[in-house]
Amino acid sequence: MQTGGPDVHDSAGATQLTEQTHLRRAEMGMTIQKYDDAVKDYEAVLSISPQSSRAAVGLAMALTGKGESAKAKEQMDALIARAPSGPAYYARAMAQYGLKNTSEALKDLDQATQADPANAQRYAMAKAQISGASAPKQ
Repeated sequence: MQTGGPDVHDSAGATQLTEQTHLRRAEMGMTIQKYDDAVKDYEAVLSISPQSSRAAVGLAMALTGKGESAKAKEQMDALIARAPSGPAYYARAMAQYGLKNTSEALKDLDQATQADPANAQRYAMAKAQISGASAPKQ
């Protein structure tokens, strides 16, 4: 009797359950700023599902949180070349910002808005923060 989740008695179901567990742990790690743990869990998801955009974006955000913005940008460059999306542009924008490439970060946020208009407000807020942070102090 199955109650709606993956059937752990078959290997596909067990793999899906493992992937979901790692994703949840990674996302919780991000919430509490445990970036090293989040990186490990996102990498585990990508070892199971190498094409997972959600895990790739999460990994880039975790790497940026750890201060590894150059590595995060590289990963998002590859993802955007393969499957451009609002979240991928957003993650690359955060990596660009971490690298002090403010103008490139703002361009990526514009791309994120074009690719994902449903989240335009989120991207506009990030853009305002980046613009405000880079404005000269008076």
